[in-house]
Amino acid sequence: MKTIITLLLPVLAVCAAGQAPQQPAGPTAAKAAPAQPAGAGALQSIVVPPGAVETQPGFYSYTDPAGKKWIYRRTPFGVARWEDKPAGAARSTPFEDNTRSFEQGDAVRFERTTPFGVAKWVKKKSDLDDEERFIWERDKTQADKSKQDKK
Repeated sequence: MKTIITLLLPVLAVCAAGQAPQQPAGPTAAKAAPAQPAGAGALQSIVVPPGAVETQPGFYSYTDPAGKKWIYRRTPFGVARWEDKPAGAARSTPFEDNTRSFEQGDAVRFERTTPFGVAKWVKKKSDLDDEERFIWERDKTQADKSKQDKK
């Protein structure tokens, strides 16, 4: 008997949950569901605007009436949106601020402080990219100034 009850109880619960609650007919039915305020607690679903242009599969580009450019992307969890900014503006604080360079013959050794410790790498002077060359020249001029100050 216990086995029958334990098998029937989940079935009855599913059936009861599947029934929609009855709402009264008439003018009071419209008052039963008030509009949700557009405050911080209200979730707003993002949709791709009708004027958006698909740039890649699942990616859309849109310029709003205020002139801001937006990128929309369809994800498994809904639509994601972010502002389209130029590539140069992406890095607000360059990594050069916490990177030091040391000359070692025809190579340059770099050290950058990270949350996981000090990252070190060595590159030939001919293989430096623009950021590394900027760091090396900056540190070289600072070393020259400190030598002149000591004299």
